[in-house]
Amino acid sequence: AAHRRRGGVRPRSPWPPPLPEAVEAEELAGTVEPGAPAAWLVDDPDGQRQFTDGWQPGCGHLVVVGGPGSGTTTTLMTAGLDLARTRPPGDLHLYGIDLDSGRLAALSGLPHTGAVVAPADRERRVRLLRHLDSEVAARRARRAPKSGAGIDPEIVLLIDGLAGLARAHDPVRDGEPHRWLERIWSDGPSVGLRVAASVGRAADLSGDMAASAGVVLVHATGEPGDGSRFGLRADTSDLGPGRAVRVSDRRELQVARFAGGGEAAAVRALAAAAQTPDPARAPAAIGSLPAVVSAAGLPVSAEESHNQITLRFALGDLGLAPVGFALHDGEHALVLGPPGSGRTSALAAVGAAAGPRAVVVADEPTDLCRRLGLAPVPAADLERLLGLDRRAQRGEPGAPQDLERLGPGRRVLLVDDADRVADPDGVLGRIAADAAARLHIVAAARTDRLRSAYGGWLSELRSSRSGVLFRPGPVDGDLLGAALPTRLDLPAVAGRGVVVSSGDAAVAQIALVEEPGPGSVAARAGQVPDSGATARP
Repeated sequence: AAHRRRGGVRPRSPWPPPLPEAVEAEELAGTVEPGAPAAWLVDDPDGQRQFTDGWQPGCGHLVVVGGPGSGTTTTLMTAGLDLARTRPPGDLHLYGIDLDSGRLAALSGLPHTGAVVAPADRERRVRLLRHLDSEVAARRARRAPKSGAGIDPEIVLLIDGLAGLARAHDPVRDGEPHRWLERIWSDGPSVGLRVAASVGRAADLSGDMAASAGVVLVHATGEPGDGSRFGLRADTSDLGPGRAVRVSDRRELQVARFAGGGEAAAVRALAAAAQTPDPARAPAAIGSLPAVVSAAGLPVSAEESHNQITLRFALGDLGLAPVGFALHDGEHALVLGPPGSGRTSALAAVGAAAGPRAVVVADEPTDLCRRLGLAPVPAADLERLLGLDRRAQRGEPGAPQDLERLGPGRRVLLVDDADRVADPDGVLGRIAADAAARLHIVAAARTDRLRSAYGGWLSELRSSRSGVLFRPGPVDGDLLGAALPTRLDLPAVAGRGVVVSSGDAAVAQIALVEEPGPGSVAARAGQVPDSGATARP
């Protein structure tokens, strides 16, 4: 007191003030140079200072350990928002898998964000992990250098509640998501992809992941031994919310939080300030496979070359883009499934894709004929009609006018309920066995009947290893020479199946072809004969 009365300067404290219990993110960002990280305030007693720091993906994966209420989700949110503050959307792509509270959803408003998957959205979670695994493989294949401006954008995957992945996907029966994540974790850093994950206990992190993590923050944990797994001697169970110990240097830090409107307001501010990225450098959106896809909206299509035809008639699960199968000369396809599974609808989608090349093989008009606006052609008449068709293609006299609609090129022969179609003259058998023919049979049949069938023209089609499987069982992929996932949990949605092309299987939503009429698919393609048209025999 006497010292102060005499005007003396207060002596400097030999130690800095303790870390505050709360740090505002906006204030912390104002203490660093533009572009520098500012996600938390670090206490450095040995250096008698406190300094601003944050997670830089170049330092490796980030692991945040802590029990409920310790601030692990806030740490992930702050790290993600801090990265978005310091990097433009064209150089940073954020993805999130929320297996905990759902708070990561706020990041969806950032232009940097491709997708944040909610805890119950299994389909998009699988699609996101598969997409990132494919992206890592693609970057490794082209040997991309480290991410940065002008080259591949940096990718950061935020996972809140990593242990929830094992609950959502059984590691034994549904192991693919776990294998994808393992490859992302091990191979991603070399091509610019890092993971920031939170776990409730140290035991929730595998030994390989713990050993290869670049930055580990330990918050308050329910088990005293959690910190010791990472080499910490001090007990972390009494740390307050947002307080953590950084394993690399054993320094305590306080994670910044967002005042006012919180994280949602920070997202809006960052989104307003960010520049719109070039579409070529924008993050890939991870959408959901719709329950209904119209043939006109897809659209269905056919691409023909000198020795094959590619028919696209479904929306693929992986890229949410049109998919189908490619048939070379002499190759065919099967549409298999139990009764009522959508086999006829799939044939209609294939026929709509084939356009004027489609021929419905049937003895009498069927639902397939009505959907495509085509008259049936009995199997016994195929050779005669196709022979006359060849005359029509060559412009020979005597060719029937009603075959002009077919035009030149290949033929796609659609056979519904093929397991009940008789072939007494062996016409279908000869077409199925002709390896050089530009005729392709696409036949629909019940899975159980095809499996029990021995020989015959229908069994011949299996060798092409192409087609569609509805409600497949564990071994049904063998019918088309395809390896299906161990646990293929398809939702009970009409038209949802597995499209197989040359043995490669992909989940897809088959396009829906409506009944012919004004504005229908068939009418738009010019396939619905008018009232004066001559029906084909």
